[in-house]
Amino acid sequence: MIPDINVWGTFGPITMVSSTTDCKLHITMLCSSTVWAGTEKWSLRAAETLAQIGHDVTFIARKPEMFMQRQENPGLVTFRPLPLMNDLDLFSFYLLCSWLGRHADVLISTRVRDYWLGGLAAKLVGVPELMRLGVERKPRENYWRDRWRYGKLPSAIMVNAHAILDLLATSPLIDPETVHVIYNGVETPGLGDAEIRSAVRSELSVRENEILVLGAGRLATEKRWHWVIEAVVELRKRGISVKAFVFGSGNENAKLIDQVEELNAGEWVHFPGSTTNVDRYLSAADVAVLPSKVEGLSNSMLEALGRGVATLATSAGGASEKLVSGHDLILVGNDDKAAFIDQLAVLCQDSDLRSTLGKQGLDTVRREFSWQRMGEELEPVLYGLVSQT
Repeated sequence: MIPDINVWGTFGPITMVSSTTDCKLHITMLCSSTVWAGTEKWSLRAAETLAQIGHDVTFIARKPEMFMQRQENPGLVTFRPLPLMNDLDLFSFYLLCSWLGRHADVLISTRVRDYWLGGLAAKLVGVPELMRLGVERKPRENYWRDRWRYGKLPSAIMVNAHAILDLLATSPLIDPETVHVIYNGVETPGLGDAEIRSAVRSELSVRENEILVLGAGRLATEKRWHWVIEAVVELRKRGISVKAFVFGSGNENAKLIDQVEELNAGEWVHFPGSTTNVDRYLSAADVAVLPSKVEGLSNSMLEALGRGVATLATSAGGASEKLVSGHDLILVGNDDKAAFIDQLAVLCQDSDLRSTLGKQGLDTVRREFSWQRMGEELEPVLYGLVSQT
């Protein structure tokens, strides 16, 4: 649905609603995604967390219903639709300028398209933009759009791992002093209920003596879900009874399904699409996996740990900054597929190790990755940006 312009207001004088650290901020969150994954979940939970603290949060999205149906606390955040079709969407740009100029103290942009449209609109009307960058990505200094998108438009950049900060610091386009490391927040419900576990495994046709391996995230090249397919095929050859389900959607979906068929693995590896409740499936999982080549600090990895599920991941991004391999989870080299397969075999065959890692990982995540902590660290960054405007 395209909003009527009258709903958004018109251009007018820029009004600074809040300027001190004891005032309520008027925060606009911008997300143009149409696919639910880690960035989208972070955006929604961050918006709800800031609203719970007491700020006024408006969430502008290309697909607001995707976020609204997943709210933890309906009514806390106001949602507004916007087409956000491409980098040259002048209609969306006009409405963003109108909204930000009259109703926002600060903009938080979350996707590459948002960095451009949102960054330009915020710069034009004098509202600070906090760019949220959740993966390792170095701006291309010879590419004019990156010079603007990362170097000139944002007032500050928020990342979820020091690994991303270290990479950005090598770019002449970015002042490291403007980059803030704030680790993700995550829910930590702990071990799932036995009845739910049994019901979910029955729904997935996974027997109690089979190991259920779970993955969740965007089906994209950099996630390397084909490692999971190859690992399950290899483990079955070794006589290990294992099934894998990877929840998510993306442009690699057809290619992954073709690979499953080529390897005759359709009975053991499944890509059922996106789900609004991955936590329900985590409650039935024995092992969670994340074979990514590029990450910041993965939401899906933290969610698995927050469920007390033994987790296997690559060392991409900031996985080792707060988590210890062998204590909280198992990490393998970023490009070491053989080690990934071997460590998955170890986890599948050692229930005591799975239990120990699950408990210790849960304790660490509860201590280090709460949404409250994230909100408390994000709030002063936002106040600082507003006070400098």
